[in-house]
Amino acid sequence: MMTISILFGLFGCGGKGESEWQQLTVSRSHMNAAQCFHFHIFPNEPGQMLLTGYCTDRDGTAYASETGTVLSEAAVRQLRGMKLDSLPNKKSAPFSPFTVSDSTVQKLTLTYANGKEKQKELSDKVLDAVFAMLLRELSRKITSVEQVNLRINGMRVTEEYVIEGGDPARISLYRFSYADGKEVRKPEKNIFCSPDALLDLLNSCNVLSWDGFLGRHPANVTDGDIFMFTAAVNGGTTIRAEGSANYPRGYGEFVRTLNQLLSETPPADSGTEDD
Repeated sequence: MMTISILFGLFGCGGKGESEWQQLTVSRSHMNAAQCFHFHIFPNEPGQMLLTGYCTDRDGTAYASETGTVLSEAAVRQLRGMKLDSLPNKKSAPFSPFTVSDSTVQKLTLTYANGKEKQKELSDKVLDAVFAMLLRELSRKITSVEQVNLRINGMRVTEEYVIEGGDPARISLYRFSYADGKEVRKPEKNIFCSPDALLDLLNSCNVLSWDGFLGRHPANVTDGDIFMFTAAVNGGTTIRAEGSANYPRGYGEFVRTLNQLLSETPPADSGTEDD
């Protein structure tokens, strides 16, 4: 019986229906707007943890994410390692007509798989640690690009977008055909753009958060493109994502913008390039 109880505890099979927290909300309200922040962490369908919210750093730079920034694996491990579940539950403060409405209020709420919420006592030390870590995640950006490849296998055509970093950066489109049982990679169009414009596109589409995305084909969907995305950025950081009729946030805007840029240029030379 003892062995069974231990196994139930390890795998979250106890009667309470609680294990690790599934969602986290932490916030601070303050008289000084620059001291206010709000973060919400929750899982998405591929099993990643998304971060939404807003804050301001010490230099006065504001950061915000409404669509959700994917937390890095290191950040998730750090949050789990803080053992926030073990913090004391916050006791309800008695009502007082003399409560100052503009006083600083700090909150940490954990939500579990069964929907139960627990508000925790929050020390300044814990709050500062959580804030510093989530600020780093929210402010992550692509600052340099080595190369980006996006291959799309459609129902009728297979295409590949290739972005090569540099000044200027180069964006190319290739189409694939098959001859004598061999795949032929043919250049269609290319364009040169400024490095800053390329970085703006990648960051506005939140491409850094795509890493690890695996979009499984939705049920009852009979068609749709299959995409494979890889990128080398920031002097050694790699981004990998793939899916079938299932895409990360910002993907549609990214492809539309590339097509818009390429449509403004004449076709590339008609030579072929074997893959």
